[in-house]
Amino acid sequence: MNKSAVKIVSQRDFLEKKVKFSKDGKKYVFFSSVPDEFRPPNEGTTRAYTISGFHVFEKLEDGRVKYTSYS
Repeated sequence: MNKSAVKIVSQRDFLEKKVKFSKDGKKYVFFSSVPDEFRPPNEGTTRAYTISGFHVFEKLEDGRVKYTSYS
């Protein structure tokens, strides 16, 4: 559940499935929405839908984390 910082934007409900895995020192996260039949939106809340998204996290040699988003 996300609350908007902008008053005219209603609160959003996200219902997503996620697949997480690691390979070669990188962490990968794939996510997408599931059908409303799995769990209907809460009363008074707008359901947001993610068609698909993909994140990659990689720890750099200097200790920082490199984040790449493909959503």
